Amino acid sequence: MKKLLAVFLMISYLTGCSAFVGSRQRVTVMTATPTAEIYANGELIGRGNHAEFSAKRNRDVQIMVKAKGYYPGYSSIGNELSTTGILDIVGTILFIFPAIGLFFPGAKTLDRQNVAIDLVPVEQ
Repeated sequence: MKKLLAVFLMISYLTGCSAFVGSRQRVTVMTATPTAEIYANGELIGRGNHAEFSAKRNRDVQIMVKAKGYYPGYSSIGNELSTTGILDIVGTILFIFPAIGLFFPGAKTLDRQNVAIDLVPVEQ
């Protein structure tokens, strides 16, 4: 029984650090247009010239800003392997269990946390 408990504790300490990182990341979107509507992945997240929301680390984010009298503005945020994910890979070379962390969203990070979109007025 003691050996089983010792093995369980050792495995739990060797699991990937990414498993313990939050699955969401804060993103801020800014625009100079005070009447703008700000959307992330098709969902309205705010009105005005500033919005913050929480996005999944392991998913790309499509942002659209639109306002009456302006062409819509678009931006996208990709994701990449985070520092924690890289450490999981290094740990996997030394041990085997840190590879488990690569299956969690914490192994990724968004490319950008701050997005600024300027809208272009529609000429009349």
